[in-house]
Amino acid sequence: MEWISASLNRLGLTSAAIPGIALCAGLALAAIAGSRAFTLFPISPMIIAVTIAMAIAGVAGKLAFAGPGNAFVLRRLLRLAIVLLGLQLTLGDIAALGAPAVTLVLAALVATFFFTIWFGRLIGAPQPLTQLLAAGTAICGASAIVAANSVTRASHSDAVYAVVIVTFFGTIFMFAFPALYQLLPLSARQYGVWTGGALHEVAQAVAAGFQAGQSE
Repeated sequence: MEWISASLNRLGLTSAAIPGIALCAGLALAAIAGSRAFTLFPISPMIIAVTIAMAIAGVAGKLAFAGPGNAFVLRRLLRLAIVLLGLQLTLGDIAALGAPAVTLVLAALVATFFFTIWFGRLIGAPQPLTQLLAAGTAICGASAIVAANSVTRASHSDAVYAVVIVTFFGTIFMFAFPALYQLLPLSARQYGVWTGGALHEVAQAVAAGFQAGQSE
């Protein structure tokens, strides 16, 4: 039993993490219930969860008791969830998108990365910070920043700043894209390609993309 306890501790699953994990689980259940109860138009549980969490943080501030649990959910469960989400995607699914859609996404990634690097140099921003912002904006948000930071060797403050920037703007557009979808002459497929190619985080892209449904 000792080796099991030691393994759980190394993963961050300690008694101190239980309150934060319980809070995250409660938010997830509330978001799912809210999504099912709101029938006027479909709202993703992810968007509801983000809204509730922002409201709690705005009223109560940083919840110290939830820190260890939040860290476990962020570092372990969220990554596992992304892996499980990726397992639903096959090469056949990518091929079904068609060459134009795949080319568009790849072109947007490359163009965004190098444009950010160029613009950072133009305004005199520090190179490590510019590289982190380029990776986070072009690839997949905070996860890409964490991965790129091992190469850029940016300072802790630069890494935190980059994460805050891409998360802030990604969250804004996670809410804005579904509203724009109602105004633009886009099919569900076109909206999905646009959302997947433009939003940073996987969770944000999924949350905004599901507002158009899971299929065309």
